[in-house]
Amino acid sequence: MKNLDRNEIYLFLKNLKNSTRCGIVSFGTKAKLLNSIQPLQVNINNIKNNLYNNVKFDDQHTNINTGLIMASSEFLHNNRKDASKVVILISDGKMSPKSKKINEHLQKKIIPDYVRNNFI
Repeated sequence: MKNLDRNEIYLFLKNLKNSTRCGIVSFGTKAKLLNSIQPLQVNINNIKNNLYNNVKFDDQHTNINTGLIMASSEFLHNNRKDASKVVILISDGKMSPKSKKINEHLQKKIIPDYVRNNFI
């Protein structure tokens, strides 16, 4: 990912309401929680730092499952029934060689879990 892409993501986040709660999960072959869900006004400097310094784009294959599982775990641990839960997935599009198995898992487990828990 180029800095231009990072700038666009940061600009998108900066234009959300300060009360919006946001977190970041970085994923390649494994997922890593970089920022837990907190209001942007509290978290924006940490998010910017992680976006530019800790989100890595390398030659790893993308295992979307691990990122979505960690995101749903964050939602469950930071649950507010009155709040919408939205995932914005940004990927380089380089799927894992096991993508057929991953797609089956997404369709049979991850997506139904998201629907059942009212994640958008």
